[in-house]
Amino acid sequence: MKKTLKISAVTLAGLLLAVSPQNGFSKSTVNANFQKSAGKFLSVNPFSLEARGIYTTVQKQLTDTVRTVGLVSGPNPKVTIDGKSYSADILTRISPNCIASEMDSSDEVTITTKEHKIEYATPTDIENAKIIIHWENSTYPCFRYYLAHEDGSHYAVVRVNMYGWGLEAKVPAYSKVLIIIDGKKYSEEEAQVLHLAETDPKPTFKIADTAEDMTRLYPQFAKEYGGVIEFTNVKN
Repeated sequence: MKKTLKISAVTLAGLLLAVSPQNGFSKSTVNANFQKSAGKFLSVNPFSLEARGIYTTVQKQLTDTVRTVGLVSGPNPKVTIDGKSYSADILTRISPNCIASEMDSSDEVTITTKEHKIEYATPTDIENAKIIIHWENSTYPCFRYYLAHEDGSHYAVVRVNMYGWGLEAKVPAYSKVLIIIDGKKYSEEEAQVLHLAETDPKPTFKIADTAEDMTRLYPQFAKEYGGVIEFTNVKN
């Protein structure tokens, strides 16, 4: 039985932030990709006054309760958390914030919690999961979306799909991420048109998305960028 879920203002805010001029991208350039997807996902034009209202309702048809983890596994995977078996519905109730490691396949999810203690999902966790599900299967070479912290502030997830890798950097909401391919630098906007197919072997990669990592690994970029995704040893 299908359920109609109303996407709250938190989710809407996360989507609309991606087209905000404050994030350093203009309406005409950012996310022509995002605009196409958002136009389908939102029931209103993402730039309209209605969409910018704090309490606009967006509806999406889902066939199941929203999972907060195990997003790429099948409908009824075997679930093991800290060595103990659970039914698959735990994936709709556990908070991602308590997870130290997670391994997913189509029929199995194995989770280790940070303190061997399960914490349950908050409304913010669930709203974030809806946004992640929306973008999970995107094949755009480079795009960003926004998720919420518990205090209502937002952060950006910048994802690149290149060379068979799907890599993410999580940075402060209005920070930029630099993409480097064998020493050549690309902005997020420039990387949006880099359709780079999987190679054999795959290139190695490195991700820095904390202040500590940026200072240690990329001090020359730390002032201008919140993160770096770098590919090396690319086989053309």
